[in-house]
Amino acid sequence: MEVKTEIQTPYQTTPTPDMLEAFENNIIANALEIIENRLMKPVSDPMNHAEAVEKYFRIKLRSEIIEQFWVLGLDAQNRLVKIIEISNGTTNGAIVYPREIIRALINTTAKGVVLIHNHPSGRVEPSKEDIQITEQIFDALNPIEIQLLDHIIIGKTSYSFANAGKLPTKK
Repeated sequence: MEVKTEIQTPYQTTPTPDMLEAFENNIIANALEIIENRLMKPVSDPMNHAEAVEKYFRIKLRSEIIEQFWVLGLDAQNRLVKIIEISNGTTNGAIVYPREIIRALINTTAKGVVLIHNHPSGRVEPSKEDIQITEQIFDALNPIEIQLLDHIIIGKTSYSFANAGKLPTKK
């Protein structure tokens, strides 16, 4: 199979940088949609699946200029059952209400949750607000027996509350 490396336009004009960027953005959007569809399929190895989910969000959120907050619902075998965008914020924050997370998860088979949000600044250290909302969501999930598995911050790199030993625990 031969792969064509040139872009053909309807008028056979030389593509401008804007045209090329739009073309590339379209390819990226299509690739993310394919990846998201694959992430929702049953998997045999949840650990590799978790890495794929984190990589997906690193690609999706790394270049965003506003903060976005996402929730991943996982079943008892840590398989992805739901991806929910909770909030689109500003360049330095997003408003997140724990009740909205509960409402989005209550009619699913989710037994675990991973929180993911980006820092448009690129810095991944958790802010005081990041720590506070993590604790609030943890407290809200406990009564409905859904476990908070991680909170990942995406920037130039990523930060995992679980890997850093910073997830809240039962009091």
